[in-house]
Amino acid sequence: LMQSCFDNKIHTIYTSEKTKLSENVTINQLLKNPDTYAGKIIETIGYFNTGIEESAIYINKLDIRRKETKQALWVTFNNEYYPLIDSTTGVNLLSSYQTIEKINGKKIKIRGKFNPTSKGHLGMFFGSVENVFYVEIMN
Repeated sequence: LMQSCFDNKIHTIYTSEKTKLSENVTINQLLKNPDTYAGKIIETIGYFNTGIEESAIYINKLDIRRKETKQALWVTFNNEYYPLIDSTTGVNLLSSYQTIEKINGKKIKIRGKFNPTSKGHLGMFFGSVENVFYVEIMN
């Protein structure tokens, strides 16, 4: 766990040792220009929601409540290659449902590979961010 200060706010960061350069892009930019970012390592911010058959990042909390999945991105983690480790405690964010709950409903910044053709559970989502290697909880 690394904590960084921006504008006097504390951000909790989980990261893999295998970090890569990423392009900062909004979910709206991905929606409008999916081909521009296809296959690229991107960084985006949104609200994470997990539950039964759901692991997704939404533009805002209202979209979560309304289940606006066509404006949301499916999120996949690869614990084998990109474990998200809390550097203070050594706990892996992906080790159990209880630990992943730490980011549920929270505004987060993630980094991973954008895939507009992978639509998540039952093809319900706009696209996906795969192999996430960085998660930052935004306060």
